[in-house]
Amino acid sequence: MKFLAILSLSSSALATISSIQLFAKSSDSKVDGLGLYSKHEGAAIDYLFLSKNGADLKYDDEKKQIYQELKTASLTVRQSFTLGGDVYELGATDNFIPVTINKDGTLSFTGDDKVFASKNVNDPYSYSNSEYAVSNKQTDDSAPITIVAKFTDGNAAASSDVAQASSSASSEQATVSNFEGAAGQNKLSYGVGMAAVVAGLVL
Repeated sequence: MKFLAILSLSSSALATISSIQLFAKSSDSKVDGLGLYSKHEGAAIDYLFLSKNGADLKYDDEKKQIYQELKTASLTVRQSFTLGGDVYELGATDNFIPVTINKDGTLSFTGDDKVFASKNVNDPYSYSNSEYAVSNKQTDDSAPITIVAKFTDGNAAASSDVAQASSSASSEQATVSNFEGAAGQNKLSYGVGMAAVVAGLVL
């Protein structure tokens, strides 16, 4: 029971909300190292663009969800990382793109092999005429990028430590289970041996 309690505690501790910023990694020096931030393009829809600094975002590692919080007078809404048309955005939707943040900070998600910093993507307010949007579409002014996350609150290291603790607890539980199994076999052997002794005495 003690080991089960440890495992339960470890599993719940793994579900953390981390503060992150996103950056572009590219062989093109024009966009390499630029941060991702969002600009309003519609009702609860913010397109992602590149700038000097990255916006402060959240990462729910249980849901694999990157989001920012949109607060109104009556409620708080998660605007989550998703694809709207040809442009990546933060939108108030349940149909977000699940994202895994790898140990090196790179993001893994469906479509991560075709991400570009692109101008002229025909966004509603034409911000991309002068700024690079984060898109899955190549235009006449594009550069392939990889999106990288930077944890700003240290939760990445904490999650890693808890994962290791969970792994250790699992190993200990397995060892105890093996020990109990062996003990059960010893009891069985002892019982068979005693039966043989009794049979010998009777004969």
